[in-house]
Amino acid sequence: MLALALGCCLVGLAGAAQFTARTDLVEIYVSVTDASGRPLDGLAREAFHVRDNGIDRSIAAFATGSLPLSMAVVVDRSFSMRGARLAGARAGALALDQRLQPLYEALGVEPNPIPLKWALSHLGFGEADVRLPLTGLNPSHHATVAGALARLEVVEAAAAVG
Repeated sequence: MLALALGCCLVGLAGAAQFTARTDLVEIYVSVTDASGRPLDGLAREAFHVRDNGIDRSIAAFATGSLPLSMAVVVDRSFSMRGARLAGARAGALALDQRLQPLYEALGVEPNPIPLKWALSHLGFGEADVRLPLTGLNPSHHATVAGALARLEVVEAAAAVG
């Protein structure tokens, strides 16, 4: 009896409407630098052309700005966050990213994760020891990374946690 009822339900579902969708929008993130490797900002949409297998494609949306790959912040974009609240959350995330820029640069003095492991050890989290093929952070970079941490006042915060 149960099998018959279940079978009838499944047959009923088979005829139910199904929603399908398709999109052809492809997001392309681009960084443009000059001959010295410095970022070029402020380029307009007209400076870019997209071709796919030799076919020119239109640019449906265009925005400029930095895209911090070191940090991802998820901002609530629901109705309750409209207007000033959303603008404030976005401004806060951008301010945090700006404040962290010196640390991003300091952690780039050698290939990752070497400076990060040293920084965490410096803060009292883990050891700076590494296994081959990694090597320890070059002592000439200790002051750079320690200075970036000090400017963020995380050394004192780590001491309070540890």
